[in-house]
Amino acid sequence: MKKTLDKIKDLLYNNRYMRTTEDIKVYIPIEVRRLNALASACKKAQSDDFKALWYHKMMDLAKEYKLVKYVTDKLIH
Repeated sequence: MKKTLDKIKDLLYNNRYMRTTEDIKVYIPIEVRRLNALASACKKAQSDDFKALWYHKMMDLAKEYKLVKYVTDKLIH
């Protein structure tokens, strides 16, 4: 058991641990992930009505999360 723990510790501290996308995704806050998903839906929308719908939902959520600056600086081009 001790050998296994030492091996895991060695892998983690010597950066030989392969990180997966799931490991990285954990560090992105859920609020940001939701806003990114809405921005993606807005970008993929084909009609102006749906673009407006997703845009307004994204801005309402950004106001609720107090991340309007993030949305205007990073997500809206």
